[in-house]
Amino acid sequence: MKKRNIYRSKILKVLTLLFAFTVFSCSDLLDAENPNSLVEGDLTDPRSARPMVNGAQATVTRAIANILTPYSISSDEMVWSGSRDAWQQLNLGQLADFENEFTDAAFAYVGEARWWADEVIKRMEGFQSDGTLIAGDELALARSYLYGATIYITIGDMYTDFVFSSKLESGPAIGPANMNGLYDTAIGYLNKAIALNQSSLTGKLQAMLARAQWSKVAWTKARERTPATALINNAAANTAATAALAAETATPGSASFVLDVDSSTPDVIGGLPIGSEVNDRKEQRLSDLYIIVDPATGNSVKDISSGDPSKSISLMDPIDNIPDPVLYKTVVDFVTAQLYPDFTQTSDREMYLILAEAALAASNMTDFATNINALRAKDGLTAWNMTTPQLPALDLLKHERRVNLYLQGRRLTDHYRFNSPSPYWLPSSDAISAVTFFPIGISETRANTLIN
Repeated sequence: MKKRNIYRSKILKVLTLLFAFTVFSCSDLLDAENPNSLVEGDLTDPRSARPMVNGAQATVTRAIANILTPYSISSDEMVWSGSRDAWQQLNLGQLADFENEFTDAAFAYVGEARWWADEVIKRMEGFQSDGTLIAGDELALARSYLYGATIYITIGDMYTDFVFSSKLESGPAIGPANMNGLYDTAIGYLNKAIALNQSSLTGKLQAMLARAQWSKVAWTKARERTPATALINNAAANTAATAALAAETATPGSASFVLDVDSSTPDVIGGLPIGSEVNDRKEQRLSDLYIIVDPATGNSVKDISSGDPSKSISLMDPIDNIPDPVLYKTVVDFVTAQLYPDFTQTSDREMYLILAEAALAASNMTDFATNINALRAKDGLTAWNMTTPQLPALDLLKHERRVNLYLQGRRLTDHYRFNSPSPYWLPSSDAISAVTFFPIGISETRANTLIN
């Protein structure tokens, strides 16, 4: 039961932090000499709406910063380089151990984020239904739906099973067979947000809707582990992706949804965020499959500040035979940010990938070329030639997904659905023997009265 009290105290800590640093100004409610004197009852005041949504943004960001570390080391994107055996266990494909200290630690942050995102939505919908939502706070309501959808998609993408507990009240395990339903919740939240007609969020909401619809199908494809039927062509995802790209054309950047991290609020990133573990503590490093390792250190990217991608990037573009430029930019941004990298949840790049894959699944090579080449043009790369292909379309799609979605929490699904294991996985590992994502952590299992 102690675990539930930890969840609650962490929620209130994040709220008071966001009250202090919020970029949205409110009135007397938050003008407290001691922000820690605020209590949960204060959150029934409609003036708390925007800070509460900021708190949801913070908890979701912190959850992703922490779960992305074990997720990425479990794929081929990173490799173990430190001294902690539990990181090596994940790198070798042993994902199912609910006693792994790092997946267990991340579970607390993810559970916290899910609970608070739902709680904020419930409170915001309450303000809306009783007519007390302050004029202009429709944008905050739309944002609350966006953050709720984000954490639901993340859980669906990264966990084999999960549990929804609330403070001191234990919740039952959802069950592996029911995890796909989390995407339906995310889709419902995003549709509610879109209906609010907040133009500044239109592109982001449509892009996340495309991701949610696509991921719902990918959840099944991953578990089938059948390359011959792995490609996804989902009408709802395609429609949303097209709408997101239309918004992007009208306002560049509007289809990208990034959880920004600010070094002025360090508590937001939590205990085991990916920036700290890779760039500071060096418990993992970026994989040799993507980068050139500095031989002097053995755990960092070689000559990353030189401005010359050939010195730091090992993965080559398959058409131009140069170090992949989008991968280079991602690695530079990640390493430069040190403890505080931002976390891309979706972008126009992913929309092109969704539409290119849908076209390939339908054997529509014209639309495949249109979308994959629009993506390649963003980095000044040579177009794929449909008439005399430089490489098979499927191979190009797989490459573009690797580099355009690097460190975004997508790689395990592609490992499974294309039956393309990480070379780091042991033949006897969970990930080889069965489609395995993360379990409910042991701390939750011990505290939860409904889990045996």
